[in-house]
Amino acid sequence: MEKIIKEQITKYLEKTSCISNNQHGFISKKGCTSNLLESVDYITKALSKGNFVDIAFLDFAKGFDEVFHSRLLHKLKAYGINGNVGKWIESFLTSRKQRTILGNYSSDWTDVLSGVSQGSLLGPTLFIIYINDLTDNLKSVHKIYADDTILLQEIRPEFQDADCLVLQNDLNIISEWSKEWLMELNIAKCKFMHLGHGNINHEYVMNDGNTSLIIAATDIERDLGIFLSNDLK
Repeated sequence: MEKIIKEQITKYLEKTSCISNNQHGFISKKGCTSNLLESVDYITKALSKGNFVDIAFLDFAKGFDEVFHSRLLHKLKAYGINGNVGKWIESFLTSRKQRTILGNYSSDWTDVLSGVSQGSLLGPTLFIIYINDLTDNLKSVHKIYADDTILLQEIRPEFQDADCLVLQNDLNIISEWSKEWLMELNIAKCKFMHLGHGNINHEYVMNDGNTSLIIAATDIERDLGIFLSNDLK
């Protein structure tokens, strides 16, 4: 039954074009390769014009485990996934319980209120629906594979402050989204890369509760299994 529901939802999403074009995870005819190629193409074109590029690599703390079922069901209805399919998914999500067993001792059963299984048939599809509006209001270029998110901003030497501000504003938007939808960002693992000779290496910050933290800069970062360096070698 799960396979049938997944196929129905996938067809509906393709027909309605609900999912962002920048999402490359678990999407037909897209994947890690298309994600990386589009990113590198953007970078090389910007650098060939004599401009710089700043890239933010974002890390969500638990990803699939932090999808709250009640909020996911709200989003499914907003995207028009309701009726019998919606009721089946609600039952699929809300009928789960868990307990801890240690030796001869076990805890009481508790309801599982969050999480979609990455290893299940339906889990990845539900996840990309949940995270779909993450980038709705961003101005910078962005690429997503499931929850692996990067932001890319071309920095023009004559407009450096304005272009850097675009990227900082997008980081603020993502911070607010993560709070609203309870998808915690692991800011300690978020990184920035500055590309282009003469790049001013602007410092960017993200909000962690009540504190603004500077995101660490890096010369090399692993993205979807491929190492990207600031000299593109």
